[in-house]
Amino acid sequence: MDDFSLWENRQVEERKQRRKQPHGGEAGAAIEVEVWELPAAALGGFVDAIPAPVGIGTVELEDGEQVRGFVGEQYATQGAREITRLGSGRAYARERAAQAAG
Repeated sequence: MDDFSLWENRQVEERKQRRKQPHGGEAGAAIEVEVWELPAAALGGFVDAIPAPVGIGTVELEDGEQVRGFVGEQYATQGAREITRLGSGRAYARERAAQAAG
């Protein structure tokens, strides 16, 4: 995904991040994502379990394909640390684990 940024989200869980498409001409970056297939019948329960400010929206993959993925409300980035430089949610989780290990 290009033109997205990744932000730390301590409001939900330590390992969840929110992604937002930059606004106002801000430059974004490519973020590594995982694409999973979910049966349509399971989607409602899955979405109901997602805590705010995270939600489901349309994200564009590197090849131009548009898929449903995690997005975050822009208000939640206020005061949050931008972690786009890490490149993925898994890299963020590794960083947090390394910090916790001391």
